[in-house]
Amino acid sequence: TFGTASLLSPALADMQGAALYQFDDAQFRPDDYESIQRVGDGAKLGDPTKTGQFGLGFNSVYHVTDTPMFVSGRDFVVFDPHEAHLPDGLPGLCEDASSLSRACPDQLAPFQGIFGCDVDAGCWRTR
Repeated sequence: TFGTASLLSPALADMQGAALYQFDDAQFRPDDYESIQRVGDGAKLGDPTKTGQFGLGFNSVYHVTDTPMFVSGRDFVVFDPHEAHLPDGLPGLCEDASSLSRACPDQLAPFQGIFGCDVDAGCWRTR
């Protein structure tokens, strides 16, 4: 497990335990962030360059967790569709990973060193 003293919200403490990690060397683009938030719109069906080309894609993570988190490029992203864990009842957020690692180091600690993630630099370095 990881520390819980410096998180975005105390309600995220339960998410600092065991984790399932997945790596993809592609970075999200602005339209990817928009698309990932729309459930079942089918806009990516048949596009072999997109997660979700077969219909479910990223939304399959909700079978494993209610609060998926990931780092893409310099972004740290959390989705909380039940608005139960993030501050102010937010359904999700996207923050600069480097800035967040200074303000809330425990929040990013589970990502440090995983698949070349350097949260202090705020980016992935693929090996």
